[in-house]
Amino acid sequence: MVGNQSKTFSVATYNIFDGRRPEQITQNILKLIRQGAHVICLQEVWPLYRGRNIRKLIDQHIPVHFKSQYYSEDGANWYDYGLGVLWDTNVFFDPTFNQLSFPKKSRLTLWDKSFFWILGLTPTIFGRGALIGTFTFGEKTVRITNLHLDFQGGDIHRANQLQSLTNYLNSQPLVDNEIICGDFNTIGLLGKQEKITGLKKILGNGFQSIFKKPYTSSIIQQLDYIFVKNLSVRQAKIIKLLGSDHYPLLAELSA
Repeated sequence: MVGNQSKTFSVATYNIFDGRRPEQITQNILKLIRQGAHVICLQEVWPLYRGRNIRKLIDQHIPVHFKSQYYSEDGANWYDYGLGVLWDTNVFFDPTFNQLSFPKKSRLTLWDKSFFWILGLTPTIFGRGALIGTFTFGEKTVRITNLHLDFQGGDIHRANQLQSLTNYLNSQPLVDNEIICGDFNTIGLLGKQEKITGLKKILGNGFQSIFKKPYTSSIIQQLDYIFVKNLSVRQAKIIKLLGSDHYPLLAELSA
């Protein structure tokens, strides 16, 4: 179906901090929509956090012309994946979705375990992955990948997870435009520009970050990214909203 004839659209990525402040997060999502977001990629959409199913709350409040798709578990492993994509059905058509599970660490290091102990939590190996949506935008196909890499396991483990995504995408049919975004968990206060360069190297030729310079997306760190391919960045900004330990990124793009 050939729908919206505009050549521009906006995409946001937002880690919602376990959904632990569901009312605030829901209002923030509505703010992103009012600021022009046509696609919103969410991380840590964990359905059973403290007995609240934030997926249902989000779906109850988003405009009727928005739809949602989630990649999460409802049972004992409710903390796995926790990815969501919201999209404007007046702009993006013919959606198809795929889910990709990333490689897991077989065990946690003492350093990894100490992070949980400091927070008073039980050490856990999370399931991480990507929710991949392909849409029709005008006369073009746009593939949008929403991912969440491990904070555990270190840089090499995260690089292996990202490489598994690159291998998968390279095995799929070609698209006109591509976006890869989400929480890359590039933990550390130094070498922000080097992190962007390293991620681009794994993703392959043609991808660019929406920001030309290092930035802060989460409590003095740079964890969240939007990379685009065959798209021009008209505007990119960090929106400082309360309710999460991450700030959403919003980019206006031209196909």
